[in-house]
Amino acid sequence: MRVPLAKALSIFVIVGLAKAGFAQMPDLDAGPEVKKLDWLIGDWTATSTWTMEGMDPMEVEIEYSAKWDGKFISQSTVTDFVFFKMTETMLLGWDPDKKRYSSWAFTNMSSMPRIEHGSLEGDTLTMISEPWLVDGMDESSSSKAVLTKKGDDQMAFTLYLKVGDEDWAETGKATFKRKKAEQK
Repeated sequence: MRVPLAKALSIFVIVGLAKAGFAQMPDLDAGPEVKKLDWLIGDWTATSTWTMEGMDPMEVEIEYSAKWDGKFISQSTVTDFVFFKMTETMLLGWDPDKKRYSSWAFTNMSSMPRIEHGSLEGDTLTMISEPWLVDGMDESSSSKAVLTKKGDDQMAFTLYLKVGDEDWAETGKATFKRKKAEQK
């Protein structure tokens, strides 16, 4: 069966345009800097001790999950303080212009997102937030979260808080363990 020349040329042009279109698509890959954090991916649990000004130390249960979401790592956390549960959804990515990690966290404790920036030194990710206001509080606070890979199935977590010009106060500390079904 012979294909008419006009039909063959049409197919050639359509295939050529499709190839050109795909060649110009944006790169959807997370990129090398975000891929350095692949050890965060998975489902994790921890029991943490929290100490906050004016309160007795308390044990809290934390469920943390991280997965790839295009150029970002999408994270969700549920922290059970017994008298309430704090939920948080965060996107973590790389800012190539400023050469730093940035994240945007949305929590049930605030109407506004918490914005953080940070760096990776070896196996330690440190993220420091811009000042943000928790609903019901009079002053903005900042947080510093430090996550350190301690093997394929464990990571250390320390949280520091400060209000205004105060010094950083260690607020929470835990060792996260990867859920058994996902251990590497």
